[in-house]
Amino acid sequence: MHKLYGRDDVVFDPSLLGTWTVPGSADSQAVMVFEFSSGKPDGYEVIGTYQEYPSAQKITLTFTAQLVKLRDRLFIDVVPTGVQVGDQDSDGPLGIPGHFFGRVSIDGDVLKMSFLDDDWVASHIKAGDISIDSEEVAHKGFVLAAPTQELQQLVLDHADDDQAFSVQLDDLKRQTSAPSSGSTSTPASTLTGAPN
Repeated sequence: MHKLYGRDDVVFDPSLLGTWTVPGSADSQAVMVFEFSSGKPDGYEVIGTYQEYPSAQKITLTFTAQLVKLRDRLFIDVVPTGVQVGDQDSDGPLGIPGHFFGRVSIDGDVLKMSFLDDDWVASHIKAGDISIDSEEVAHKGFVLAAPTQELQQLVLDHADDDQAFSVQLDDLKRQTSAPSSGSTSTPASTLTGAPN
């Protein structure tokens, strides 16, 4: 339920702003796009859209996000704020309200994000490999209730563990506008991971 950052941990990288697309695959018509815009304070508003195939309804998720720098590592803290299916706001739950944490790297026109995996967290808490304040929620796994400093230590301790951060949105490509429209490049990104 707590955020991953204190005031001094927040960074703003303008290269994250814009629209990012998840590369398609030969066997899928699905399209996923993330748009990042400036939010306050020194954060981002994120709109993620997903369409399984061309005539399917679009699902739109909205988030607030903060980039967090801990010991020269870049993370993202995302909070879901809304869901829309087609043109209708969803009355359905956003899941457990809270913060989702991920690793982030931006290299030119390529964005990589890997989020903390709920199942990995739950299995390591149950096995006693991780000792952190948490609550088990029926059919939803564990909610981390630890204070910010303990959450920071958790992500730093496991920052290089690809199994811990296995919910991946890798190789998102910066979407550029068509030259005829007169617009410039626009980048963006998104998230999911263990709730807090």
